[in-house]
Amino acid sequence: FADCHGQALLKRWYESDDLLGTLGEGPLRIAYDCAPKRFRTQLLSLLSRASSAEAQRNEGCLRGPWHTLLLEQFPEVGLYRDLMHELRLRVVLLSSEMKEKEEGSSGKEDAAAPEKMVR
Repeated sequence: FADCHGQALLKRWYESDDLLGTLGEGPLRIAYDCAPKRFRTQLLSLLSRASSAEAQRNEGCLRGPWHTLLLEQFPEVGLYRDLMHELRLRVVLLSSEMKEKEEGSSGKEDAAAPEKMVR
């Protein structure tokens, strides 16, 4: 990677579809199917993040090759996104419930403290 120029690679990624085409070819799918699950998840995460970055860059739109090549070749990306969305919701719900319990228990302790002192 010493000879890889990041800006040139990004320019080629966003201005040309040839890198997307390379990712959407059959050999990558075969490698994905043969890989251990942890590596499959890493690829799904990479594709999900790359598509999200592109959507943010293009006002919510993905280039055509995303749909015709990558998302058809890897429909698991949609399942991965759904899973991550549900996990985020659960974390937010659990953290808000924990915060409410902490606030509720600290309020009860403060209210009970004067009674203990009076007795």
